[in-house]
Amino acid sequence: MPKLTRWLVGWVRFTVKSGGERFLNSCARKGVLLWDIRPGPPISCCIRDSSYRDLRPIARQAKVKIRLQKKAGLKRRIWALKKRPGLVIGAILCLLNLWFLSHFLWTINIQMQGAETLTPQKIEDTLKQLGITSGTPKAEIPTGKVQAHLMDAFPEISWVTVNDRGCDLEIHVTEKSNAPAVEDKTGWCHLRAKCSGVITRTEVFAGKALVKAGDGVYEGQLLVSSAVVDHEREFYQMTHASGKIYADTQHVLKEQVPLSTEISEEDGSVIVRRGLRIFGMQIPLSFSLPPQGEARHEFESQTLSAGNTALPVSLEEEKIYPLKKVSVERTEEQAMAEADRLLSEQEEQANIDGEVLKREDQSKIENGVLFVERTLNCEENIAEEVKISVD
Repeated sequence: MPKLTRWLVGWVRFTVKSGGERFLNSCARKGVLLWDIRPGPPISCCIRDSSYRDLRPIARQAKVKIRLQKKAGLKRRIWALKKRPGLVIGAILCLLNLWFLSHFLWTINIQMQGAETLTPQKIEDTLKQLGITSGTPKAEIPTGKVQAHLMDAFPEISWVTVNDRGCDLEIHVTEKSNAPAVEDKTGWCHLRAKCSGVITRTEVFAGKALVKAGDGVYEGQLLVSSAVVDHEREFYQMTHASGKIYADTQHVLKEQVPLSTEISEEDGSVIVRRGLRIFGMQIPLSFSLPPQGEARHEFESQTLSAGNTALPVSLEEEKIYPLKKVSVERTEEQAMAEADRLLSEQEEQANIDGEVLKREDQSKIENGVLFVERTLNCEENIAEEVKISVD
């Protein structure tokens, strides 16, 4: 504490030539405070800056000469800065700038826990819709409303917290664990055929079967009734029909592939555009114009940081690859391979609940187009539940 006080008020170090003992005794008698006295020759010591002038009468009386050796303290620092006003103005502007920027959001830190469907990018896109990005004034960020909006926007969130950590916004998201689907057994329902076919076997768990193996059925026909009747005991009961009805079915898939088509490919050139993003505002560093027409884009962004702290400054680079249209001629084999790929996608989307017993393809070429028709012979469960309305 004494060192700090002396530095604030200022101090000087001086030397005493010949007769230093007489000088020190005179200072002691007059109550002059000296410190850090160092033996000589010559003797040197320190005194408050404002008291140095009071030593001249004492020095004359003791018949010694004192010489100033060093000045230090806050006053001397300020005096030195007067010769460098640019440094003072720069320091003041820097402090004012930091104070001003502290009122804005710098970074958004999103932490996910147990996330399977949600991604930080989805959360950031939702925040952008609310107008919350790097550079948003902190006074315009109601954390409670942001938390409620995220819960409404993403029903799969079980818990979310939004915390204001200075210039950073921390968002912790916990996603719900998917519970196993529970089959709805409430109410009454029939089982009907979702497509036509010939019954091969039945597995009825509840309800009354209306068909048997060997019967032909059409789409929408009732297969299992929820009404169970016992004529001997004159018993009648409604139930939730359930079971599996397997039938030989047939599905026809169609696809067409042109033998001559146009594809887009890169023309070999590349356009690089760079920019600097500060507080959400983009400053272009290159002025290359994007090409006209179709192109492929690649984006890369690098966020600058100070130590482990991310800064609201990022370097962005966009690479643009112009595309050109090229005419391509397919052989019949290449067209068949493309048609087979498209038909396989159709088959997956059909969601056949059973086994495909046979696939048979028929193809023809007309007017430069390959037409392919695939017939699927299957054994599948054709039963689907139909709720019975009691309104």
